[in-house]
Amino acid sequence: MKATYKLNQKLNGIEISFEAKPSEEVRTQLKTFGFRWSPKNSIWYTKQTDESLSFAKVLCNGEIGEMDSPKETRKQEKQDPINQYGIKVGDLFVDCFGYDATIYNFYEVTAIKGKCMIELREVTTTGKQTGFCSWNSKPIKGKFRDDKTITKKTKIGYDGKTIYAGDLYQGDWDKWYENDDYH
Repeated sequence: MKATYKLNQKLNGIEISFEAKPSEEVRTQLKTFGFRWSPKNSIWYTKQTDESLSFAKVLCNGEIGEMDSPKETRKQEKQDPINQYGIKVGDLFVDCFGYDATIYNFYEVTAIKGKCMIELREVTTTGKQTGFCSWNSKPIKGKFRDDKTITKKTKIGYDGKTIYAGDLYQGDWDKWYENDDYH
């Protein structure tokens, strides 16, 4: 079924017209993207947004069904929140201290709290002693030491690359597993 759209500059809107009545699936998607039916003008219309314009272009090119609805996109964003520095649930932060900085504690991000705050829990480690007061520690993702959570504000370090949460710095799970002599 052929559909065409046009931009209504005066009302800052998008108008879609069809040769015949669109299918139930198409009408449902139109409604999902905020379009309403105007029997007087025989068009579907909505305010112009990036989402509604993208949908209109896809629909009128006959590619319907290949696009997530804005509700699904927002639902995914709520399920997988990311803060302003790209930190997400499951990321690793490290605390390094002790003689020659040989003691490591690892923390996993358990929640994102706004644009820059995160919630962390300390994770259990496996390790072996490699010398006097020296351990080779490896974090175990998802296995927490206790129920205690800490909330920290994230920021970029002076080098412009490293992300810190208070005195903790962002680590990489893979880095701690690829080499037994990492630290």
